[in-house]
Amino acid sequence: MQWLKAMKRRAMKTQKNDPAKSKTPSNGNDNEMLSSLGDKKQYKIIMPKLSGGSFGEIYLSVAKDGSKNYIVKREKERPKKRMHLETEFEIMCYLGECDHIPNVYWHEVRGPFNYMVMEMVGPNLMELYQICSKHFNTYTIIQICKQMIDIFQFIHGFGIIHRDLKPENITVGSWPYDSGKIYLIDFGLSKQIFVNRDGEQHHIHEKNPGRVPRGSITGTVRYASINAHYGDQSRRDDLLSFGHIIMYFMCGKLPWMGTQAYTKREKYLKILKKKESQIDFYLTKEPYSSSLPKFFQKYMNQCHSYSFTQMPNYTYMQRLFHKALKRRGFETDDARPLEWESKQLLDQQWPPEYALVSNRPVSKQNTENIRNV
Repeated sequence: MQWLKAMKRRAMKTQKNDPAKSKTPSNGNDNEMLSSLGDKKQYKIIMPKLSGGSFGEIYLSVAKDGSKNYIVKREKERPKKRMHLETEFEIMCYLGECDHIPNVYWHEVRGPFNYMVMEMVGPNLMELYQICSKHFNTYTIIQICKQMIDIFQFIHGFGIIHRDLKPENITVGSWPYDSGKIYLIDFGLSKQIFVNRDGEQHHIHEKNPGRVPRGSITGTVRYASINAHYGDQSRRDDLLSFGHIIMYFMCGKLPWMGTQAYTKREKYLKILKKKESQIDFYLTKEPYSSSLPKFFQKYMNQCHSYSFTQMPNYTYMQRLFHKALKRRGFETDDARPLEWESKQLLDQQWPPEYALVSNRPVSKQNTENIRNV
């Protein structure tokens, strides 16, 4: 695959410039792996694990001199299948440095496990939603939307789509300096959908033009777009999945949540049927219409209008959010704290493992956010 070769070339160039980002296979025992990682054992693993899922585990790591904190992701090898961490590392190297995507520092294979060291980030939006008693104010929602559109425009510019948008994969930075900045993580299911050649975009053709529903899905079915149920996704589907996330935050539920079935395939098909039957009216019928502002309805309608290869109008979407802020009496560069940045939440409920040293420089705007809390 041409895009994969380009990623590997960029990753190899990064490794030459910074040995700490090299990928070195090793056959050490598991106990040794979980104590330290890196060429010079510069990443010390702290037990126990922070979290785990179907694709691996997450650990906290501290630099050898104690100056920085990192996240270590571990994934067990799957025979005859490509490792998600390998894909994630290559894509993040390909994307390069971005203010809203964590840096990656190291990737290696040791024994049956695949490891990746990345920048420390804060809690994800689902954790923050729970901390805030399942309520985000409109100002917070709009600020999340503005930052996410910038992220989509950046990664889509490289031809990359995320394909696994969910609240758990959208985080904030470490408290207190980066707690108002949104980060997109977990690129293990990401894919390149077009390449730039001779100054033109050459798209990968849609594999299921006949629109035959599949019994499986790439991503998280709750937030996936209708198109994801039929096969290949494109840039519009990242935007639609994100729209379902915002709808969940605004309404507290989605119309297809709680769907029951005997098999996973049957469940996915039932969810697809609900999405298709309700997609035309959930923006205008109760109880959703009263919870969804006009700017969000326009956003969803715009996303639904795009074709498979069409480039989204990111400028139009940003204009929607800017106007929504102004109509509510806010300036577009307003630096007021977000919902989870209040002192009360900081003192009582902020997860202590996230209140760690951030690896990024502190900006003046972030410093002002702290003073305003």
